[in-house]
Amino acid sequence: MPLRFLVSGLFLLSACSNSVSEPEAPTTDQLVAAWSKGQGALKEQLASLPPAEAWLALQTLLQVRPESSTEPLCELVDEGFKEACSLHKAKIQERPHLWGQARRPIPDQPPNQFQERQPRPSTHRRVGSGPQFSFVDPPKDLPFPFSDLEAHKTSCPETDSQCRIGQALRAIRRDKLELTAQICLNESTMWQSECFFRMAEEQSKRTAKDIRKGTLSDSVRFCLASGQFMPECLEQSFILYSVQTPPSDDPRAESWKNAVAHASALQEAELGLPSDFKKALLGRYWGSLLLGAYQLAETVTGDPLDSLPDEATLHIRAAAAYRLVGILKEDSPEWGTGLQDLARWGQNLSEQLTKRSPTPSERKKPPKADIQDFWQEDAVGDED
Repeated sequence: MPLRFLVSGLFLLSACSNSVSEPEAPTTDQLVAAWSKGQGALKEQLASLPPAEAWLALQTLLQVRPESSTEPLCELVDEGFKEACSLHKAKIQERPHLWGQARRPIPDQPPNQFQERQPRPSTHRRVGSGPQFSFVDPPKDLPFPFSDLEAHKTSCPETDSQCRIGQALRAIRRDKLELTAQICLNESTMWQSECFFRMAEEQSKRTAKDIRKGTLSDSVRFCLASGQFMPECLEQSFILYSVQTPPSDDPRAESWKNAVAHASALQEAELGLPSDFKKALLGRYWGSLLLGAYQLAETVTGDPLDSLPDEATLHIRAAAAYRLVGILKEDSPEWGTGLQDLARWGQNLSEQLTKRSPTPSERKKPPKADIQDFWQEDAVGDED
């Protein structure tokens, strides 16, 4: 054998014997399985990967198991990726509805601590008006509001849900609502729904103070595309409008102009909704807004009755009653137990609503509503 072939053969043999195969990236199922076993197992799964690959693997885990964002995952990445990991993880961690933790559970302590605890769900059937749930309960088979649009192609990796949401936010802040919806459209049902949820919140923040940027109907349209997150999306959107409400003792009609315009826009919007559901949404809007308005006021007056449409009247009375009880509860320990006592307090409320304020209360940060959700647990008599 010629020497040159022998040397070439030895060189190739040496090269093959010294080559090290690249570690294979774990599959999604392997990542989830390791994470379910604990931090140690996940660390072992990532240990053989190059730093960039380990970070990509964690992004994949966060994509399919967003609840993993509550754990110290960023301890498992290289120092050069820790900041990006922390930012990415924080954006997911603050969205507990992604893993079904948004809705508050029924409190353990019943409203009246001396009352016997009611079975759950309650055996008492409600015969009066009002919704059955504290969250919005949308009817089934609502039309998807963006079915006529095609998804917008982005440069975002499939494992980076926050990239697509970031691009959608940039579009909505340029008032490009159709492009925003196209960016949100993608193959992941959960992350598409989350993107529309985020856009509804953003549109609510933008338009609550400045109706030139859009209306409540835009926010509701995005919520109608948020799939399983629709109840939370609608509630959060209404809250964001309520943050901008004037105090209820503001006698100036112009102060309520935006609130009325947003309600009118939703009423007139072509969203393909059943009329009773649209009416319920308007009720939720007025209820949330007026609760905030009365919490801002120093005294209970009927000023909103002069500026708001008739459909807001029952919500004015409800919010005023809640605020009046809050004001009087310290000085009125004995409320009575009979229908005559109830009628007396009802008359008190009616008298307060005949009053008008010469000037509104000073604008301040709305107090945090300390409301326990007993809505789904009816005690004896509550059904009436």
